Amino acid sequence: MRVHSKSRKEARDRLDKVIDAAEASVPRPQTRQRLSDYLDYWLEPVVKPELRASTYAGYDTMVRQHIKPALGRKYLDALTPIDVRHIVTELRTKRTDGPGGGQRVLSPRMVQFAHAVLRNVAKLVRVATPHYEGRSGSRPSHSADPPRVHP
Repeated sequence: MRVHSKSRKEARDRLDKVIDAAEASVPRPQTRQRLSDYLDYWLEPVVKPELRASTYAGYDTMVRQHIKPALGRKYLDALTPIDVRHIVTELRTKRTDGPGGGQRVLSPRMVQFAHAVLRNVAKLVRVATPHYEGRSGSRPSHSADPPRVHP
């Protein structure tokens, strides 16, 4: 396998990431794949067989109603910690309908759950683009602080 880069260290880092992904049996996303397409892939063969039906339903709802509308058109290689922070901020004030009737703001726990879903997706994607925080190969959801749940 060949990996090209400007420096030997950068090439070695990229090769290590490809090897880690291969060892984890995780298919590499297409170079210009959109987040919405990857989320569709991730939900069915990765989440559904591994988790309880209720957990899958929660992930599916979070992805379909909140994450895909906000970030679905972003390309995986262009996803940054700023995007994750933006969706967390947006979800804190987003009004939604649900059981019990009436509009309400998402609970802090649901906002935290959205961040967790993005973190789990990022573990598989292993976004390998340098971000403004300066950590090459960092995962966008890891660089963005998780939202806090206040009692």
